[in-house]
Formats: sequence, structure tokens, C-alpha cells
Amino acid sequence: CLYGLVLRKSKMKYLNDRNCRSLELTLDKASLVFYALRPKQLPGYEGRVCTITNETESLFQRFESMIEWDDEREQRRKLLLSYIADAASINSQGKQSDELIHLSDQPFKSNNALFEKDLYYLFADYYLKMGSKDVVTNESSKKKAQEYYIKDLCLNTRRFDSWAGLTVIEFYKIEEFITADDFDPRIFNVHMSASCFFRQAVSVDSNNHTLWMEYAEITYILQSYCSKYKDKATDYVPDRSFLLNICKEAYEKANICTDNDENKEDWTYLYMMAKIEEKLHRNKLFSPLKKYAAVN
Repeated sequence: CLYGLVLRKSKMKYLNDRNCRSLELTLDKASLVFYALRPKQLPGYEGRVCTITNETESLFQRFESMIEWDDEREQRRKLLLSYIADAASINSQGKQSDELIHLSDQPFKSNNALFEKDLYYLFADYYLKMGSKDVVTNESSKKKAQEYYIKDLCLNTRRFDSWAGLTVIEFYKIEEFITADDFDPRIFNVHMSASCFFRQAVSVDSNNHTLWMEYAEITYILQSYCSKYKDKATDYVPDRSFLLNICKEAYEKANICTDNDENKEDWTYLYMMAKIEEKLHRNKLFSPLKKYAAVN
């Protein structure tokens, strides 16, 4: 109310409009409001509930409009976009882009309000998790989430949850291809991009059981997709063992993570490892049979 930030459309019954003259809102004053309303702890990518309300998001949009997106920010954003566009080729070579490493070596120092370093991440998290039954709305939200994750990474190149969030958005795209009625070769480019973002995330924090499991699961689904459309997929993935070995490594990494020991389901690991070994070594079934037996 002090800065005239009450949203008229929210119709908050406990507020009375006294038509008082509000104070001028500056970046410093916006910081006070931001830290009063932001979550005490930044949400992780893996949650499913928005941690800011629609009203708070609208308010934070006003704060964003006060921040100058200067040439340095735009240069870093374009560099990240270039990296994302080349994600497939970078990943296939198994290395990072030299430009991205250079960006990581030069932390960004914001001349604007301190809250900018977390503002874009909160927007990205909000749009990633706002559910909608409408397909178009969902697609638009994921696109906005991606844009804000990229903005956040311009300032926080080593933020695990932003790289993980980008990875999950690519997973959603893969799931859409999987449920479609026909084969679409674009699924392989999307998986390469997901792999690229995933590798960036685990280079920051490799001890995240959930992300390793999600990567393993989506890759296993992709190899099943290749099996379903074997004749068409062969041009893109000549040997499915490539994907199966990626799955195997990811499940093994997930199994040694210690961040989520209480919720680990050992049977899932054993069962999936048995399935993978069965597909990789069809003439050597003793090892997968032992794992299947261990599930019980």
C-alpha cells in the first residue's frame, strides 16, 4: 500500500482503499518488498507446487520492468542461446562449449538491485510448475519458464536448479513425442539438448538422485520408442545399446547418490538394471535373472 503496489484485480477484502498518495517506488524500495514476499528458501526444480502466488508474480513483473537489461546481459543471453542451439553437437562430442566455460569463469556483477539474482529463477519456477489442462497454455508456460531459466543463468551460470529445470522442460517435450501417433525424428534432437542441460546440472551437483533417475527413465523410454519404430529410428540411432548404456550409467549414478536415501526404492534400481542387462546381453541371461530374483 505504501508504494501503491496493491493489485486492484485481487480485490483483497481486508484492504481499504483510502486514495492516499503513494511513495515513489525505487529499486532499493522494491528490494524490501521482494525479500518480504519471496520464499524464505528458493524452491528446487523437483517440486510440483508454485511457491509464489499469481498476485506476487504480477507484482514481481513490475519490479522486472524497472531493471535495465543492458548490452552485457544481452550478450550473455545470446551466448547461452547459441550454446543451446548447438547443444546436440556439443553433447555428441562429449564436451562443453568453450564459450560457456568462459561465461562460468566470469561471474556477473549486477549494478541493479540485489534481488535480480533470484528474480528470474522465481519466475522460471513459477511458470514451470503452474499446471493447466489447456495444452496451449501449458506450452506457453514452459516456453516462458525456459526464457527465465536462461535469464537466470546469465547471472548464475552455476545454478543447478536452472540447468535441471531446462532439462525437465526437454523431458516434457520428449513425452509429447512419445504419446504422438507417429514417428518424429525431432525427438532425438530434443534428447540431445536434454542431455546437454543434464550434464551441465550434474557438473554442478552430481549427488541428485531425482535428476539421475529422471534422466535414466526418459532415456529408457526413448530406446523403447526406437524399438517401436525400429525401421525409421535406425537412421538416427543405429544401435540401441548406445541408449541402454546411458540408462545403465544413470541408474548406477542414481543408486550411489546420498541426497535422498530415505526415499530410495532399491527394487526400482535392481529391476531396471535387470531389464537393461537382459536387452544388452540376450545370450547371457544369468546376470539379469539374479537381479530379477533380488527384486523379490
